[in-house]
Amino acid sequence: MLEADLASAKWASERERTAAELANRSLEEARSELKAMREAGKDNDGGYSASDKEIGDLRAKLNGTKEQLLLRKSNIMLRKESQKVTKKLSEAQS
Repeated sequence: MLEADLASAKWASERERTAAELANRSLEEARSELKAMREAGKDNDGGYSASDKEIGDLRAKLNGTKEQLLLRKSNIMLRKESQKVTKKLSEAQS
């Protein structure tokens, strides 16, 4: 039973690590898009010609990705804490 629990925990850990990596990549892509949009949107006077809507959409995407990353990290921490408590409980019952 412990081996099954360990295998399950390893699989869950790997899944969460992969999800965090995907969220990080998504965050970096959103940042790159925003940077590219800002650079491409500069006009001859040094001002920006990109529409406020486009920049607002990219900011929303960036903020959404940041929130997803924070939620994933929070879920990982909560899952680890839950596993610790479950382990202590099972040890106390033994």
